[in-house]
Amino acid sequence: PDPRHVLRVCLDMGLCVVQETDTEFAAYLPQQPQAEFVDIDSPVDPYPEALWSALAAHLASLKGGAALLPRSRYLCAQALASQRLKCLRGRSLGQLCHIVGLALHQRRLLGFADDCVVPLPQ
Repeated sequence: PDPRHVLRVCLDMGLCVVQETDTEFAAYLPQQPQAEFVDIDSPVDPYPEALWSALAAHLASLKGGAALLPRSRYLCAQALASQRLKCLRGRSLGQLCHIVGLALHQRRLLGFADDCVVPLPQ
């Protein structure tokens, strides 16, 4: 698509538009002009070690059906959010998706079994 058209659409929608470079801009919701984009596929782990320790302890405590999380990273993040864990409090859904990805692929706290995400033994 034509970037000028996208810019016009963003402005027409009432989004807060910020010029990033001569050829790039960012569009934010008006109530969150400083919101940051979370790259859920990034291998960079910006989260404190205390988060990982608390999450590992929580996952180790899950038994039976409670240990079966949805296979989709998004749905898994939603399931963890619904558990209202103190270590995840205040995190955006994008951050939770990123945390699930890191827990699966780097931290090895989670793995796949059948059609579910499950805690791995630590």
